[in-house]
Amino acid sequence: MWRIGRILPCRQQAQTAVRASRSRPLKKGIVSPQSAIPAGIEIPPYAFGGMSSKATRFAQPTLLSPAAIDIMRTVGEMTRKAREFAGSLVEPGITTDQIDKEVHAFIVGMGAYPAPLGYHGFPKSLCTSVNEVLCHGIPDDRPLAAGDLVNCDVTLFYQGYHGDSSATFAVGAVDKDAQLLMRTAEEAMYRGIAACGVGHKFSEIADAISAHVRSVSSTYSVSPDFCGHGIGALFHLPPLVVHTPHRGSERMKVGQAFTIEPIVCERSAKYHVWNDDWTAVTKDGGWTAQFEHTILMTETGPEILT
Repeated sequence: MWRIGRILPCRQQAQTAVRASRSRPLKKGIVSPQSAIPAGIEIPPYAFGGMSSKATRFAQPTLLSPAAIDIMRTVGEMTRKAREFAGSLVEPGITTDQIDKEVHAFIVGMGAYPAPLGYHGFPKSLCTSVNEVLCHGIPDDRPLAAGDLVNCDVTLFYQGYHGDSSATFAVGAVDKDAQLLMRTAEEAMYRGIAACGVGHKFSEIADAISAHVRSVSSTYSVSPDFCGHGIGALFHLPPLVVHTPHRGSERMKVGQAFTIEPIVCERSAKYHVWNDDWTAVTKDGGWTAQFEHTILMTETGPEILT
């Protein structure tokens, strides 16, 4: 569930903070050195240049064995805990760099590896996407301000398999528009999950998400470019789970695991990427919200692993 952070003690202060947060564009901060990995933590094959981008991008779809499913359930539960821990840290004044360091310690403390770290050069252990950032925000020394939104996207690698999940959190008191955006994004994710079933088309996920978002606001849009994905022994696998309507005919199968993670934008989903080659920001400055779960397809329907 989406979470409202701590409320400022003075209502007038809270309103002022919200207005200030809305009026300024996000600026890049300073990125600190990456956190160390303790001895004994299994490092995934793609980290730090160990596997080419082509090898991960064009891997084959996977149907998980019963043994693999057991591990996916374990790593999914660990991922849920890490996501919730990240959310518990969100408050005015904390930096996303501090959140990254604490979540890193939490993940390795469970014996898992923070999968974003070293993934095709990503320098941190989770993604923190603030306000108008759609995704892939790099934690830095910018303090979060009351009225901000921040998405914390965590992925764990444990015993050879991955769990992937994110949520958008309110920083202190946020305005009604931000609350509606968050709620719509979370509801859209769950509408997408409800559309899943053995033999269903993946396009049904997109139809359900888009219909819900349109029903809430005619100004909202869903990003067509940043998609869910298969997941298992590799971070990203086929199938590509697109969140906007399309004519795809691929159907869901028992034993598939994949993510559903729509990004809902206040206005246009058009974006540009900062010169860090990761941070995707809306061109019009509109804010975004995203929620994500890892899903396992079973004979009785979708099982949320995270």
